[in-house]
Amino acid sequence: MFLVIILVLILSLLPAIFWLLVYRWQDKEDKEPWYLIRRIWLGGMILALFMLILYDFISDPQEILSFGSWQALSLIWITIAILVILEEGFKFILLRILTWQRKEFNQVIDGVQYGVALSLGFAAVENVVYFSPLVIIGFSDLSNSSNLVLLSFIFIGRALSSTLLHSLTGGIMGLGLGKARFSAQPRSYLIMLYGFGLAVLTHLAFNFFTYLNNAFGSILLVIAVSWYFFYHLRQRENLQIRRWRN
Repeated sequence: MFLVIILVLILSLLPAIFWLLVYRWQDKEDKEPWYLIRRIWLGGMILALFMLILYDFISDPQEILSFGSWQALSLIWITIAILVILEEGFKFILLRILTWQRKEFNQVIDGVQYGVALSLGFAAVENVVYFSPLVIIGFSDLSNSSNLVLLSFIFIGRALSSTLLHSLTGGIMGLGLGKARFSAQPRSYLIMLYGFGLAVLTHLAFNFFTYLNNAFGSILLVIAVSWYFFYHLRQRENLQIRRWRN
């Protein structure tokens, strides 16, 4: 049982920590203190636990699909959209509460670091829930090496899809928050809304491929958008140390 717990934690935390370090490496000028990143990460984990409880009160889209009608298909996507908006909305609200007044928030890219930390804390909890039954199945027959091989492929696939998606949507929201913090009102509110909207659309596009069982499409989408996001992130205006205008 101890080995199962250790393996679940490794599979769940390693991809999240990896992407956190990748994003942190983008900010070479004025890195955020680890104590603040840990606090925001913990906030994301607590939010994930809250969302898991909330999900129990919302219909499972896969169950609705069993009806097989056009109305059921429409209801599936309405449910998916509601779940995505709720998830990203709560992330954004918590992100703003935890970071908006921080004196350390002196670069646009800082918002990205905060958003990524919160979303990866969220993703780590999701990974624990996802990998726990898979690891138990994998350890149920140690003589069958194919179980562990399959688990390895799932680990890599999830690191490049769901976990990377969370870091991307958190980064997009954080970039909007960072640009808004150093913009004059009311323009700052529009920038925050724009960043939130892009994060929601990215998440919805990912879910579209996921519910079509198109793993390649979902991975390709997240990698392509992440590549463009990283390219945009290193622009000078996002790295300059500034004074808060609001």
